Amino acid sequence: GKTGVRQHHVGTHLDCVVYFEAEEDRWHCPCHEGNFDTRTGTVISGPPPRPLGRIDVEIRDDTIWALGYQP
Repeated sequence: GKTGVRQHHVGTHLDCVVYFEAEEDRWHCPCHEGNFDTRTGTVISGPPPRPLGRIDVEIRDDTIWALGYQP
């Protein structure tokens, strides 16, 4: 199947949920204004101490499978 990477949608500062902001092309944490790169999960701005967690995925028969998680 086709493989890829997705970011975990919980911020790394205080575990708040992050939201995709298409107009800014970033993941945004509204708790303390943290921002993350949409492709890599790296911190763009704000207080988060580390990048978003990484979820390795694979698509098989129209189903997305999580293969592993790296915090």
